[in-house]
Amino acid sequence: MTKEEIFNDFIKKVKWDHFQIINVCRSNRDNVQSFSFDIADKQTATNFELANKLSKENAEIAGRINRLDEFMDTEEYRHLSDKEQRLMLIQYNAMQVYADVLLQRIDELEERL
Repeated sequence: MTKEEIFNDFIKKVKWDHFQIINVCRSNRDNVQSFSFDIADKQTATNFELANKLSKENAEIAGRINRLDEFMDTEEYRHLSDKEQRLMLIQYNAMQVYADVLLQRIDELEERL
């Protein structure tokens, strides 16, 4: 069997057994190719993917929170009406709660991994 056939056979067996490859590492050291695979059952793989997705979402919201926080420390912010400042503060607090909930969901998923 060729290397490609062996690899394809491996993939078929993983899928048939209801497992999923969640990470593939390939190296080429001293002209010798090697592969390593992280394999998980379907539910664990789904949780792993969701945790990654939520982590990216959390990073995005953290960036928005930081930008809003920085803006709220500017002269431009201080020139806004009291109502606009209050609404931005409410927005800031809501984003903090949202980020906290995302982190709790990520923690719950990671406990199951």
